[in-house]
Amino acid sequence: MSPARSERWGSRKRRRRIVRIVVAVIVIAGVVAAIVVPRSRASRRAERAAVQTYAQVVKDLSFEGGRILQQEVKPRITDLREGVVSPEQFRREADNWIRLYQNLRKSFADAGPPERLATAARLYDDAFVAYIEAFEAFREASRLDTPEARNEAITEAVPIAERADQIFDRARGELGEQMRALGLTPPGDL
Repeated sequence: MSPARSERWGSRKRRRRIVRIVVAVIVIAGVVAAIVVPRSRASRRAERAAVQTYAQVVKDLSFEGGRILQQEVKPRITDLREGVVSPEQFRREADNWIRLYQNLRKSFADAGPPERLATAARLYDDAFVAYIEAFEAFREASRLDTPEARNEAITEAVPIAERADQIFDRARGELGEQMRALGLTPPGDL
């Protein structure tokens, strides 16, 4: 070894000490990585599983909510407009839809969304509140005396239902975005 190189690294004893320190740092880093990496992988697996479970619950509850809207609410609003259903019958049915949506809202809340899905969960709740508000507005429209007044009130209530749809779509989009960020594919008809 040249004298310049020897001066730069110091004595053999010092070089060995430096090598030992470097080896110790590498060993410690390896041990830390061995402990932390599996935990973070396990944590990520657990988070993915929780998100998938929540998404399945949302899908099932959304299916029921959509069924109520498409097969019950919308046709009966048309029936009320056209005089096919009496205002009294419509109110009884609207009361039932409100109860059903209150139960769906509670089921969504009880699903226990993972922390990552807090925004989606809040949006789903906001959508249910808006749907219930729309059902109440349609129910109140049925209390008006003339068909013209009822139809006008129904028309005025439609934007409330449309707002509920928009909020629900935002919730679905947020859930899908969070699932994709975890490498998951959102289920169809979420």
